[in-house]
Amino acid sequence: MPESAFSIDAIVLESRLSTIETKLSDTSARERLAAVEAETKALTASSVRMDERFRSLPNEKELTDLLQRLARLETRVAHLPSKGFIITVVTTIGALIGTVLSFGKLRIILGL
Repeated sequence: MPESAFSIDAIVLESRLSTIETKLSDTSARERLAAVEAETKALTASSVRMDERFRSLPNEKELTDLLQRLARLETRVAHLPSKGFIITVVTTIGALIGTVLSFGKLRIILGL
């Protein structure tokens, strides 16, 4: 009977943990310290990048200006005709043009 994916993952995880434990027991304190220092440098670099991103965020004046512009845009959009109105107008114009063309053809057919 095949093992489930969960049990296979557990076996792989256990083997990886035992490999890591073996490596840790074989490494000297100096190598461990170097690994910790490398991780600390990576975290410091990440912290610097986060600080740069934070500084690039808009300030309060820019946000206020953006909110005012958004309010003006919402007002302008509110005054636009609705989709239903546009469809009604286009359909009505199409029907009127069709009627005029049909009467014109009808007059030709009837010879009036």
